[in-house]
Amino acid sequence: MKKRDAEEKLLVTCIPLSAGKGDNVFIRSENMPWYHGPTLMEYLENIEPHRKRELRPFRMPVQRVNHAGLQFRGYSGTITDGSIRVGDEIALLPSGLRNAVESIVSGGEKRTEAERGDAVTLSLFQETDISRGDMLSDVNERPATTNHFRAIVIWMNEAIKLLPQREYLLKIACRTVPAAVTNIRGKVNVETLTMEPALTLSINEIGVCNVRTVS
Repeated sequence: MKKRDAEEKLLVTCIPLSAGKGDNVFIRSENMPWYHGPTLMEYLENIEPHRKRELRPFRMPVQRVNHAGLQFRGYSGTITDGSIRVGDEIALLPSGLRNAVESIVSGGEKRTEAERGDAVTLSLFQETDISRGDMLSDVNERPATTNHFRAIVIWMNEAIKLLPQREYLLKIACRTVPAAVTNIRGKVNVETLTMEPALTLSINEIGVCNVRTVS
């Protein structure tokens, strides 16, 4: 196992509960005398935030191109993974071009570095064509790009069903693109958690679908 994989491994805490009867939600259940752990709310109130995601490669979807006068062009967004420092080389996606960070501005103040969760504006050394919806990425560990992928879909529309070959709008970070479900590989039987054949998905059904984006 790689070092990063080991550091990213999560510990799972199991809490037996019944939401309908309130067992182990706020009050410890008398119906489960064998359980000596925390209630759900005790666990949520005392859990330490998981910070290991900062070890992941830098990612920042561009939410806005900021023109503050003729001499400044910055790219604003929230860092979703990793960290960035002034001088770091980055990749611009989907173009694949390289650039480097000239400055980091947050809350009107210049910073030397920023990390996951920070809302920042980055200016780059080279003037480059970047638009809302583009991705700024670690130059050596870029996310995979494709126009075909498999997805687990929860269908939430009561009026219409999900149908293969029908075109939908797919929102990814700050970009919205047309996409179509090429086929439904199956849907989950919520009683047995097994996969069953399916031609459509109705409201609240969960399916595994192949998706193709237009752009």
